[in-house]
Amino acid sequence: MGAEATIALLEMNEDSEPCVVSIDGNQMVRIPLMKCVERTKAVKTAMDIKDWATALKLRGRTFRRNVEMYRTLSKIRKHELPSEGFNIAIMNVGSPCAGCNAAVMSCVRTAILQGCVPYCIYNSNEGLATGQFQKMDWNDVSLWSSEGGSFLGTQRTLPSNDMLPLMAKNLLRFNIHSLIIIGGFNAYHTCLILAQNRETYPPFRIPMCVIPSTINNNVPGTGFTLGADSSLNEICKMIDKIKQSATGSKRRVFIIETMGNYCGYLATLSAMASGADAAYIYEEIFDVHELLNDIRVIAEKMQTGAQRYLIVRNEKASENYTSEFIRQLFTEEGKGIFSTRTNILGHTQQGGNPSPFDRLFGAKMGARAVVHLLEQMKEYKKTNVHHPGTATLQGLIGKHVCLTPVEELVEDADFVHRLPMEQWWMKLRPLLRILAKHG
Repeated sequence: MGAEATIALLEMNEDSEPCVVSIDGNQMVRIPLMKCVERTKAVKTAMDIKDWATALKLRGRTFRRNVEMYRTLSKIRKHELPSEGFNIAIMNVGSPCAGCNAAVMSCVRTAILQGCVPYCIYNSNEGLATGQFQKMDWNDVSLWSSEGGSFLGTQRTLPSNDMLPLMAKNLLRFNIHSLIIIGGFNAYHTCLILAQNRETYPPFRIPMCVIPSTINNNVPGTGFTLGADSSLNEICKMIDKIKQSATGSKRRVFIIETMGNYCGYLATLSAMASGADAAYIYEEIFDVHELLNDIRVIAEKMQTGAQRYLIVRNEKASENYTSEFIRQLFTEEGKGIFSTRTNILGHTQQGGNPSPFDRLFGAKMGARAVVHLLEQMKEYKKTNVHHPGTATLQGLIGKHVCLTPVEELVEDADFVHRLPMEQWWMKLRPLLRILAKHG
């Protein structure tokens, strides 16, 4: 926001209207100052005359939806429940992350409120193949939203040819009418495999929806995944502690390795948030010449009074330029100028309780998925559906929640490295270098 505000000032002239820099989805926007003032005053006026509906509307779409979500999920009113007669199954696929329990809780309770019967599948695709189903009640998911990890158990295993007939058999056995898959790239891949095998296995001809949930933020069809915010918070806390350890030390370089598989989202965003000087990622190829150039930059900064230099490296940024290799190179070339230390953060990045953002995000995404599937089940009446639009991924693109058929996302995905072809955060990379004073 600081960079956007500076650019806004540079672009203004004496006739330009004052503006407020704000965030709309994941984009920076400029809103006229007087428009913001008028809207703020309008909220106060509505509150003074006790026009709560208008005040709620003026507070914005997100605030209104948060209030509606709280009212919906906080209390069950059994006498108001409809009876749709549909069974909805929910499972996790991939690595655990903070926020997926909140999504499961929301799916279960929204399904009950919509008159459906929710079933949870334990242990991912293996559980679906072996029949590890459990019918869920309202109180079964109490307090889940504040807990990290995955209470359902989650694995990365994709459906094999041997598993597919067993999975189809169990969907038929429990009379499942729709399926919600919560997880990362493998959750998307699982839904794609099921959709592609509908011709062979009729039980897969049901509405399916993927809720992207992974710290890696590497799923096509969405700009944000559930769990990435909590992971960034954990990484920044650990980096801050590492920086504090440098207090009193002279001329020290820290190389910090983050998770993310091949996706450099965590490395880039945590580097920006923690004030790091550089971030090495797979998406931006680097070689030994760039490493040597960084050593030159480090030496110059140390000679001008800097006491530390911080580098964040994605775990799979390079097969050969590993964290240990970089440490050895920096140690050798920086003799007499600076010392180098390596810190691999590991699986602590997945731990911890979910952030408030991920709790709310998970609750909203879960509720939306159930409502969407219910509309499809009512539309098609029968579960024998072939339309590509009945197997979708629910993603946040900009400020809008979009439902994209999983088969349409095939061209936007790198299945070898499990990455989307386009990643919005890459445009932040130049800003990272600017803030670190790189030439």
